[in-house]
Amino acid sequence: MAKAGCKGKFEYWRTDEGLLKLAAWARDGLVYREIAHNIGIAESTLREWEKRFPDISEALSRGREVADIVIENALYKRALGYTQEIMREAVTKNGEVVSLREQVHFPPDYNSARFWLTNRRPDLWKDKRETSVSAKIEQGDPFDGLTTDELRKIVQSGE
Repeated sequence: MAKAGCKGKFEYWRTDEGLLKLAAWARDGLVYREIAHNIGIAESTLREWEKRFPDISEALSRGREVADIVIENALYKRALGYTQEIMREAVTKNGEVVSLREQVHFPPDYNSARFWLTNRRPDLWKDKRETSVSAKIEQGDPFDGLTTDELRKIVQSGE
């Protein structure tokens, strides 16, 4: 599926039109293998072009950045919940088809909020937290003679 009859040639892909296509494919979520296929080259060639030509590298990066921002915004919106106006068609008693505007509420999504917070605030929201406990155990203490693993289990169980 080579574009503009330039299979394997980088010149076209460095034009405004070619760079715009590269950025659009990256924005649409295509991976290197898929972009290379669209151009008609090997993935390794595309990666080499990206190293050799700053304009190609910039177009691919710019496209991915736009996609990331769009996804971040959608995740944030879904985490909070939102109301959106949609259009739908309905049939009246007379058989007439009419368009109706309707407000649809999408409630906050727990999984989206948790994902956002786990990644943005791992200090507060990550699943596993490491706890450090130190103690001096002297001879005759109730914990004297226990192994580190046995002491760890006691601390984790809250006994």
